[in-house]
Amino acid sequence: FEKSIDFGEYIVKKSGMNSSVELDLQSRKIGGNTPNVASALGTLGVKCDCLAPFGTKEIDEIFRPLQQFGHLFSTGDPGLSLALEFDNGKIMMALNQDVNHQNWMRIKETVQLNTLTMTIQKADMLCLLNWSEVPGATDIFRGLQTDVLPELSVEKPILIDLSDCSRRSRKDIFDILTILTQFAKTNKLILGLNENESHIVCDVMGIDDTQSDEKKAWELRKKLSFHWVVFHNRIRSILADEQKTYQFQTLMNGKPVLQTGAGDHFNAGLCLGYLYEMEPQICLALAAMTSGFYVEKGKSASLDELIQYIESMEEL
Repeated sequence: FEKSIDFGEYIVKKSGMNSSVELDLQSRKIGGNTPNVASALGTLGVKCDCLAPFGTKEIDEIFRPLQQFGHLFSTGDPGLSLALEFDNGKIMMALNQDVNHQNWMRIKETVQLNTLTMTIQKADMLCLLNWSEVPGATDIFRGLQTDVLPELSVEKPILIDLSDCSRRSRKDIFDILTILTQFAKTNKLILGLNENESHIVCDVMGIDDTQSDEKKAWELRKKLSFHWVVFHNRIRSILADEQKTYQFQTLMNGKPVLQTGAGDHFNAGLCLGYLYEMEPQICLALAAMTSGFYVEKGKSASLDELIQYIESMEEL
């Protein structure tokens, strides 16, 4: 099945009867937004400490390469996701398992609160990822808001990725956005949304979805009082700050090799640009290029590889 609609039509035609589909396993790789972003940033040379379910008794072997980039704080056993990849997108089939039991109390039981606070205190940037797929994520965000952020001596830029929030109710989404507006009073918040997420969040916030993406991003940033709001899709990406909106057209020099994790690599490139204190337009381009390299090459780029990739794109 080259396109997801082909697969969908096949399933519909089999309604009322038994059928089977052969799966061709291409690779087994680390997954989850946190491991993906950490791997991408670590390969680019950024030290990353991570808190996520990496394994109960010991770190699962597939995550162990992340230890070269920083300390891994494990809060339980990881989930498993089967990614069905098509030419026009992907379908993620998640087995969340222990991920469904993650909450703030679990984190405080497995990682001492003072250890977590000290780790965040030393960090230049904080990423809060995959809210939608962790049922207890709102509780975790509240815990950070009440127990950790007030203890920090300086504000932290915080990247937020809600992940595919279509499974969450409008109330859930509104509640987390309300909590994040409290974060934004003392920290610079960067909200990253893919195409599907941007439609859902704008709808919840009462923003006219028939407007251009530039206008929607600008209005959403203003309503939430965030530092940046970033939209990204397969064609282009948009960033709205307090002054204006920026856009970058996606450049591709080859056929996609791997799509699962593209958004995480976009976030990693965005963080890299922010950490280097680059202008918003350059951060946006760096994010798109980091993601583009990953999609085309099927691996995370080192800093040298990313520079070479960007230089090759200048010829297009």
